[in-house]
Amino acid sequence: MTDWKADSAYQFSENAANPGEYMLSTTLAATDGVKAVKVENGAITTWYPEGVDNEYVVDAAHAGDVTVYFKSTYQSDWSTFGGYLYIDGGSTPTPDPTTAPTESSDVTDRTIIFSNNKGFSTVNIYYWSDEDQPVDWPGVPMTYLDTNELGEKRYTIEMPAGMTNYIINDGSQQTVDITFTGATGVYLTDKDSTGNYQVAFYDIGKTDPTPEPTTAPQPTTPIPTEAAKNYVYLNAGGSNLWDQANARFELYVWNDDGDQWITGTSVNGKYQFEVPAGYTDGIFVRMDPAKAADVWASAWNQTGDLTLQIGKTYTITSWTGGDNGNSGGSWS
Repeated sequence: MTDWKADSAYQFSENAANPGEYMLSTTLAATDGVKAVKVENGAITTWYPEGVDNEYVVDAAHAGDVTVYFKSTYQSDWSTFGGYLYIDGGSTPTPDPTTAPTESSDVTDRTIIFSNNKGFSTVNIYYWSDEDQPVDWPGVPMTYLDTNELGEKRYTIEMPAGMTNYIINDGSQQTVDITFTGATGVYLTDKDSTGNYQVAFYDIGKTDPTPEPTTAPQPTTPIPTEAAKNYVYLNAGGSNLWDQANARFELYVWNDDGDQWITGTSVNGKYQFEVPAGYTDGIFVRMDPAKAADVWASAWNQTGDLTLQIGKTYTITSWTGGDNGNSGGSWS
């Protein structure tokens, strides 16, 4: 399409819950062409994406009453819509918030239903098991299901076979790691010390999973976090620092009873190390992948002696800025 015009009826407003993001509630029809533009003095000055014949054509799954989100920088996880827009909802008009939704008849023992009670701008699910990590962060979009009687949009997915853990996120905010134990409803509670949302569960079939604001929430079983498993993480600093040449990453730990080597596992763009009980000191080591593991002779680079901070990430920031000329970094 080349005959574009801007209409103030479709003007975005800033999303107060996510600065830098804009949103618009509207109705779209299948085959509509949409893209975002910047208007100055009544004229279109900038196109997102650049050009006039590369619009997103609305499909049946994203037609109907929707919320359209916009960011002025390209978002790789929004590439389906051109990289600058994300269309949330569609297909089914939003129910009246005072009307309890009807549960899907297609619920199985692998169904997850997420109540978006904190207003995530998009709803993705990242899942994995100890043996397999089939998707890249932030995972795959969950499918809009309905709106509950509290006005919260709900999203669903069938957990793939073999997956044992998951994180629900919008690309910037996320839950703690959640263990998959079967069909369930999930909603967000308070943030933990790392800024990630803890969760609570409800039986699929209930229409009022989130407590009323005037009702004190019932105690829930805490969701185990990575910190509870004595994990520490390494951010290798990207391809300009340690994360190059297919390096292997290990953590050397020691105490008065002896020492151990721990090989890192890639998780969400970082490297995860499970620290055995009784160890508080360690050194991150960048290893030659062609040489034997668990020996200093294979080391390319190392940090200085570190006091391990369980649940935290150590980020490499320089090749030689640390103690005794070792690689430098910091915990966060």
